[in-house]
Amino acid sequence: MAIAQTKMMIKDKIPEGKESEYKILKDTNMLSIVSRICYYDGEVIYYNKNFWTGTAFSEVLNNFDNHTLLDYSGEKIDIDRFKLELYSNSDLLENLDGKAGEASCNRIIGNNIVSIFREECSNAILTTISVIELATKLESVFSLLISGAFKEAYSYLSSIATDEFLTTERINKYIAMLKSADQFTYSI
Repeated sequence: MAIAQTKMMIKDKIPEGKESEYKILKDTNMLSIVSRICYYDGEVIYYNKNFWTGTAFSEVLNNFDNHTLLDYSGEKIDIDRFKLELYSNSDLLENLDGKAGEASCNRIIGNNIVSIFREECSNAILTTISVIELATKLESVFSLLISGAFKEAYSYLSSIATDEFLTTERINKYIAMLKSADQFTYSI
């Protein structure tokens, strides 16, 4: 598999003195990577373990131009962004340590989803609902997301009344993202 043959990592994470053993894809000053890739050939794959640890390597990496990858807002993803997220997401998803590790992973992803919600909200022109009203309306969902409780978050989100920002389409998109990204193994 390609990952075993070529070591790739975010530059700041490479152990000192080992730089020559890695290929630097992109030098970045990002504090952390917030995954933006949501759609692969029309399918929601947000933090989907099967995609990021399998399909992304076997089908997409060496055949990128024959696939369509879009971010959560429908913008096309370029190869550099794909590679950045590929190694970051696959590293996160391949190393889960039991249910506690699954819950921890969900908390990381949940914080990223809150960040995306915030970005989308800040880009929207709202006329019938204020940002503070929207934040209050989503308070419970955000609390569930940052605690890693995705099943409960999408259940709660599905019951929220729509408005000019929280359209049925946007709510369904986030529910699909949560279902795709949920790493927790439920007992029932």
